[in-house]
Amino acid sequence: MPQRIRSRRPFARVLIVLVTVVLPVAGQNVTIETDQPVYALGAPVEITVHNAGPEDAEFNSSPFIAIVNLDASECIYGCVGLPVMTTFPAGATHVEDWDTGVIQDQPGHYRVTANVFMTGMPPDPPPSAEYTLVDPSPNEMRTWGAVKTLYR
Repeated sequence: MPQRIRSRRPFARVLIVLVTVVLPVAGQNVTIETDQPVYALGAPVEITVHNAGPEDAEFNSSPFIAIVNLDASECIYGCVGLPVMTTFPAGATHVEDWDTGVIQDQPGHYRVTANVFMTGMPPDPPPSAEYTLVDPSPNEMRTWGAVKTLYR
């Protein structure tokens, strides 16, 4: 009868210890939201990022948010930022207004993502919110005033 060799697994114990140390740090509650789910073209979008803690987080880019048009798969703001680390303390709130009429955004579905890095493991997926831009008037019914606002 073959002799059974018993092996010890020291790495299993180390792995369990690492998981228990990392999970509480990764359990931070950073949220991002917009004040409405649907906006008319040209309306400002109020974007709120909140860190409920328990640990401080950091914005890892300036600007603090990135906005992507999901219909066109195009980044419209903040995707190429400066690598500026800014502390985002637990309990802090950052509010930013995005004016959809300065550079005319297209009607469609948008995602806002916070450029936030938590101490420890980065969030997966990162905190984000979505909103929709609608054109209140059909294209074939444009008035002269509406056409002029496109070029201001």
